[in-house]
Amino acid sequence: MAKRLGDILVDTNTITTDQLKEALDLQKKEGKALGEALISLGYVTNDTIEFALKEQSEAEKINLDEFDITPDLISLVPREFAEMSLVFPLKMENDVLTIAMANPSQISTLDSLRFMINKDVKALQADQESIEIAINRFYGKGQSIQSLIQEMSLGDDASDVEQINKNDIEDQAADPNALPVIKLVNIILLQAIKEKGSDIHFEPFENVFRVRYRIDGVLYEMDSPPKHLGQDLTARVKVMANLKIDENRLPQDGRIELSLGGEHIDLRISTLPTMFGESTVMRILDKSQVNLSLDSVGLNQDEVIKVREYIKKPHGIVLVTGPTGSGKTTTLYSALSEANDVKKKIITCEDPVEYEMEGIIQVAINEKVGLTFPIALRSILRQDPDTLLIGEIRDNETANIAIESALTGHLVFSTLHTNDAPSAVTRLIDQDVPAFLVAAVLEAVVAQRLVKTICNNCRTPYEPSEGELISLDIDLDEASKNTFYYGKGCDMCRNGYKGRTAIFEFLDITPAIKELIANKSSTEQIMELAIQEGMKTLRQSGIEKVFSGLTTIEEIQKYTIES
Repeated sequence: MAKRLGDILVDTNTITTDQLKEALDLQKKEGKALGEALISLGYVTNDTIEFALKEQSEAEKINLDEFDITPDLISLVPREFAEMSLVFPLKMENDVLTIAMANPSQISTLDSLRFMINKDVKALQADQESIEIAINRFYGKGQSIQSLIQEMSLGDDASDVEQINKNDIEDQAADPNALPVIKLVNIILLQAIKEKGSDIHFEPFENVFRVRYRIDGVLYEMDSPPKHLGQDLTARVKVMANLKIDENRLPQDGRIELSLGGEHIDLRISTLPTMFGESTVMRILDKSQVNLSLDSVGLNQDEVIKVREYIKKPHGIVLVTGPTGSGKTTTLYSALSEANDVKKKIITCEDPVEYEMEGIIQVAINEKVGLTFPIALRSILRQDPDTLLIGEIRDNETANIAIESALTGHLVFSTLHTNDAPSAVTRLIDQDVPAFLVAAVLEAVVAQRLVKTICNNCRTPYEPSEGELISLDIDLDEASKNTFYYGKGCDMCRNGYKGRTAIFEFLDITPAIKELIANKSSTEQIMELAIQEGMKTLRQSGIEKVFSGLTTIEEIQKYTIES
C-alpha cells in the first residue's frame, strides 16, 4: 500500500507529528490539500511537496482486480459520488469501509463519505484510470441527463425552490434522496467538466428551456429539460452561488467552488433578466486542465524566446490583445509563472482573479464596494512591486496609471480588445493617452487567437483545392512541399477537432515603430513597417500551424483576416 503524504514527510524527518496534526486541522478547516496546508504554514516548500508526491506516486498501488466486489458494497457509495470524488468501494470489515482513491490525502472526501454512510472509512491508493474503469464496470452506464429529464417530466411540476438546501456539491451528488433538480444540475455540471467545456448556458425561451455547452469555442446543444423546470434549475444555481433567489429583475454575478476527483474547480456565474426568465451562464475555470507554461500555450521556440525577453525587461508595458475567449489570460499567467521569482514582487489586479498563483499577490476588483481598477492600482504602486498585471485597460484613467507605472520603473502586463497588434497602439491613443508617452513606454504587443486542433485519432491527409490555397495566399509550390490534414470525425472528438492551440502576432516596438507612434501614424502604416521589419501576422502564424498538421485551412480562414 502506498504511504500517505504526511507519513512520508514525517518518516523523512521533514516535519514533526505535531506539525502534521496542525496541517491536517487546517486542511479540514479550509478544505485545502495537505501539501497546500503545509506550505501555507511554512513547514515545507513546494519543491519538498513535489518530491514527496513523486515518491508517493512511485510507491506500490493496489490492484482492484484482487478484491471481491459485491452489489452490497456498490450500493453503499452512490455512483455520482464515486465519479465526482474518484473513489471505489473495495471491502467492508469490522464496520469499516475500505475504498480505493486516486488521492487518499483528500480528507474532505473521506469525511463526506463517513457522514453519508455513518461508518468509518479507510482509503487505499489506486490508479485513477483503474478506478474509472471499475466505476463503469460495476455501476453500469449510470443516469444520464436525458433519463433524468424523462423521470422529472413524468412527475409533478417544478419542485418548490424553498426545498433546495445549500450543501456541499459532493454531498448533494451522493444523496440518493436528493431532489431531482439538484441531481440534474450536478449531472449537467459533471458532464460539462468531463467534456472540458468552458461555459454552460441556461437559456429561457417562450416554449423551451435550452442548455448548451461551449467546447473548444463552439456551442453544442444538450438534452434540454422541460420548460417548467427552467426556473428551478436557475434557482438552484443561484443558491449554490450565494445569489438572491428572489431577485430576477437585475443581473447578478457570483461564484461556485466545486471539488471533482480532488481537484478544485471554480464556476463564475452570471445571470441576466430576459423576456422569458433569467439567462444564466457558468464559466468553468478548471485549473487542472490549464498548464501555465510558456511551452504549452502554442508558442514556437522563437516566440518563447521573445516572451522571455519581454519578461526580463526592467520596465515598460507589454500588451496582449484579442477578443474575449482568445486565451489572453492564459498567456499572461504563463508569462507571470515564468517571471515568478523570490527576488521579484509581482502584483496582479484582475476582474475576476481566474487562477490562484502561489507567490504572486492577486487583487480582485470589486466595484460593488468601490474597489475599481484605478483605486486598486494607486494602492498597488505603494506596495513596492517590480511587475504588475492589469487585467484589462478599460478606460483613460487605467491607461494613464499603467503609463505612469511604466515610467516610474515598473514592468506592466495588460490586455486590450483589438483585432491585431498594431491596432493596440491607436486604441491607447484613442483613450487620450499622449502619443509620445505611448511611444516611450510600450515595449511589445502580442495579438492572439485560439484555433481548434485536429483530432490525432482521426487525422487524415488530403489534397486541398486551389481555391482553399488561394484563400490563404498560400503559394502553390510551397503547398506541394507540405502535407495537409483534416479530421474525419470519431468517437474521441467533435467533428474532427479536439482541443485548441493559439496563433500569435508579435509587434516589437523598435525605434522606427516608436517614431511612427509619436507621429500618430495610422494602424496601416505601423502594420506595413512592422511586416517590413519581420513581423509575422496572425494569418502567417496560422499557416505555419496548418503546415505542421495541427489545424486546418478552414480554421485559419475563420479566425484571421487578410493582412
